[in-house]
Amino acid sequence: MLEIIKDVSKDYKNLLIGGLINLFWFIIFPLFFTFGYIDRAMQSRRYGIKELPRWTQPLNLFMRGSRIFLIILGYLFIPIVLILISAKGVMNSTTPQIPTITFIGGILYFIGSLFVPGAINIYVKNENNLLKAFDIVKIVRLMFSFPKEYLKSYFFWVFSNIFSIFVMLIPFYIGFFAFGITNFYINLISFLAFAKIGGNKIEESKGLQFEEEY
Repeated sequence: MLEIIKDVSKDYKNLLIGGLINLFWFIIFPLFFTFGYIDRAMQSRRYGIKELPRWTQPLNLFMRGSRIFLIILGYLFIPIVLILISAKGVMNSTTPQIPTITFIGGILYFIGSLFVPGAINIYVKNENNLLKAFDIVKIVRLMFSFPKEYLKSYFFWVFSNIFSIFVMLIPFYIGFFAFGITNFYINLISFLAFAKIGGNKIEESKGLQFEEEY
């Protein structure tokens, strides 16, 4: 994890570009590009390239990011819906079962998010095969094969994102936009750690080809 943070933090230019794009995270659309870049960075590191890739081929980034977005949404859709229902109930005071819905949503969110690191890992190692990301058996096997590495990357992702939410409390809209920059940095490091679980490097010749393409 520290190695990834050190490598990523060197590249101020690409981090700044990602942070600026992610400033507008609340309209969802920019997330496809930032997730696409994160996916490209995961593949790049898998090929043994520690430097962050360039922000080229926007359509390619968008397509990559849409798949990452679908993976995350696939595991978190139901708990997110339940949490939104409970939030709406709190605002309108029309849903008496708010505590139960919130509790169930929170439990399902924890369970769903626990599968995300494994889903991303298997997705990356299977040449971006979207269906492989939903192979629950393989994810559980990965989880129990490398528990320390798995949980370390998972809790870093969870607690860092909680921290980034507190960043939003900074007044005068500064926190709102600072969240976008912080969130991109956190997700980049976290997802690189996800892809690394159990080792992720492949032959050097393919790495050179990947570097030339991106």
